[in-house]
Amino acid sequence: MEGLELGRQQAKGELEKALAAQAVEVANLMEGASLAWAKQVERLQVEMSEFAFVAVNRLLADALSDPQVALGAVRRVLKECNAWQSLTVELHPQDLRWLREGLKGDALTADKSVIFAGSEDVAVGGCRIVSEQGEVDARLEVQLGRLRQSLDEFRAAIQVS
Repeated sequence: MEGLELGRQQAKGELEKALAAQAVEVANLMEGASLAWAKQVERLQVEMSEFAFVAVNRLLADALSDPQVALGAVRRVLKECNAWQSLTVELHPQDLRWLREGLKGDALTADKSVIFAGSEDVAVGGCRIVSEQGEVDARLEVQLGRLRQSLDEFRAAIQVS
């Protein structure tokens, strides 16, 4: 009987060792899967923010090629400068004609000295307003640059946490 008991004890010890080794292996696999998952989530967050940036870029460019949408954007910028009396509104040269017509007699420009100037530095649909009181830069590339910076800061914050 003693030999049988000794055999059982040895088998039990070997089984416990095997189970412990498998538990370590499973824990290592789970840790590896967790790290792989975290990397995948991080990669997808970067790709999604890039996709969002490209989509917004295209949507804005398309929308601002419509004179009415671009006129609305210029009006919003002019409202920011409502107290300014003398201003220069810089626009892409192809936007000058329709903007002058669109703002003719508009309350936003009626009691001001406004000069509309064409500038190749301003993309279609964008504008920059300059005055002695300051400057409001609403060029598309500047607004997209701010969006890019916000997305980069968001990604950095996600990677830190």
